[in-house]
Amino acid sequence: MKPLAASPDLIRHVVLTMRAASAIEIFGNSFVPDRAALAQMLIAAAPSIVGLAALADDPAYPSVVVGVLPAAPGRGSMIFVANDGFPAIAVPAHRWWHRVFVPGVMAQFRRVEFTGAADPASGRWLRGLGFTCEGIARAYGKDGEDFGHWGWVHTTWRSAIDVPLARVG
Repeated sequence: MKPLAASPDLIRHVVLTMRAASAIEIFGNSFVPDRAALAQMLIAAAPSIVGLAALADDPAYPSVVVGVLPAAPGRGSMIFVANDGFPAIAVPAHRWWHRVFVPGVMAQFRRVEFTGAADPASGRWLRGLGFTCEGIARAYGKDGEDFGHWGWVHTTWRSAIDVPLARVG
């Protein structure tokens, strides 16, 4: 598995061939109408996406596009689009994530968020990446799908959230 600079062609390839699970998460959670529009949106946003990379076994056919889009000071939104080639690189991608992406990209943020399908497979993967499920949003998607709200919090900020939250309301 090799991390590559995510060129427009590589972004386009991953998005146009994305697996069904990625399509459900992305299109159920946004105004983007189709894969071509999503590819164009990511290509246009690429200069603003921190750590934007394509992960591949074969440089001509990447399996993942990943990065963090700054959302507010100290807070980012994770971008993760995968195609059916992802299972072949999942283990080395996981190692790369912890060795390179967390210290080099995620650590630039206090908090990184991801809203994705509320299913066991997504949950296992996100927990393995260091995210915590912060809640299930019922009927969140366009068609009423449930989505999970996930958060990764930088280690220097975690002690502040280990204290029980005060009751609100």
